[in-house]
Amino acid sequence: MSQRLPDIDDDQALLDAARDAIMDFGVRRTTLTDVARRAGVSRMTIYRRHSDIASIISDLMTRDFGAAIAQAAKLAKGHSGRERLLDEVLLSVEALIASPLFQRILDVDPELVLPYLTVRRGAIQQLAIIRLIEMVVQGQADGSIRSADPKLMAQAIELSLRGYVGASRSDSPKTVRDLGAEFKAMLDGYLTPAPQKATAQADDQAMVNR
Repeated sequence: MSQRLPDIDDDQALLDAARDAIMDFGVRRTTLTDVARRAGVSRMTIYRRHSDIASIISDLMTRDFGAAIAQAAKLAKGHSGRERLLDEVLLSVEALIASPLFQRILDVDPELVLPYLTVRRGAIQQLAIIRLIEMVVQGQADGSIRSADPKLMAQAIELSLRGYVGASRSDSPKTVRDLGAEFKAMLDGYLTPAPQKATAQADDQAMVNR
């Protein structure tokens, strides 16, 4: 009997199985055999969707961490685009730091995270930049964020976030929370238009709204 191609639900089951294996063994000790057994499928079924264990783990982190970003977008509040951006960024980072999967990777295989904090952007970071660009554009439209290249601003914010995420393992939870408040204040200053520009932008926006 031929093995059927897994549907979307099967693929989610594979990712769930991979997460359970990582929580038990860590990333480096997780194998395709472990994932297949936990998901109740054959190795061939996995190979039809994923080329190797690294592919599964990459998709797992993108799914789980991407869900944290999406949830933060739903919960973020603020009267202006800048206020909503600040709230969403902090909620996203707090959700990532609190993620059992992220903490487990840092506990057992911290060297796997290091490249993403220093020399490269992964899929989840690219998603974050796309979302940041959207929010910067919205804030510029209502005059609450200064005029500059939205893509460059988004990349700068994402880069600065890496240090804050890294601090989550080097300091106490209270210190991390305090750093979060300072980071928010720093980011607020970076985004806020200069007084004369803010007034001009507000006047321009008022004219558009008439």
